[in-house]
Amino acid sequence: MNKELDKKILDNLSSKQSDIIISTLDYLSEKGSCEYIPYLADLLHSTKEADEDIRTKIITILSNIKQKNAAEKLVLLLQNEQYREEWKTLALCCWSNGLDYTPYLSVFIDLIINEPFETALEAFTVIENMDGFLPFAEKAECLNKIQNAIDKGKSPEQQSYFLKEMIPIIEKINERE
Repeated sequence: MNKELDKKILDNLSSKQSDIIISTLDYLSEKGSCEYIPYLADLLHSTKEADEDIRTKIITILSNIKQKNAAEKLVLLLQNEQYREEWKTLALCCWSNGLDYTPYLSVFIDLIINEPFETALEAFTVIENMDGFLPFAEKAECLNKIQNAIDKGKSPEQQSYFLKEMIPIIEKINERE
């Protein structure tokens, strides 16, 4: 896409008119780039519950995105405190889109340890569906992080259950040296 088109899309996403935003989201759903993910997150964050149609369209786009580099962009949002209110929704989009989040296992473990149950549940589902490769050292570090959280009783009972259930899941993730 050229710069002129990019600016028009960004302007449309920040429009005060819902119909313009929705038609732009429809366009992005068909022909968009994962480069728009941060702008979609801003829009998701700013609309709150005010416009359910816009929120639904954004969630659908993020849940159906198949560009591999979208995973990194979504994970960056999960690490950004500005979007904390959206973490549950963003984690849901991560497991829905089926991209490989194995390289970001530690981020999802942190969500389980530190966030409310609903967010932890979505993060757990992402981990359950991981099927990529993980360096041995990183895998060991993640298992240690989980064990430390269990030992310290840092998480509520429901999250502790997720942590205990994650150990065999993570042990089965394919390793590479």
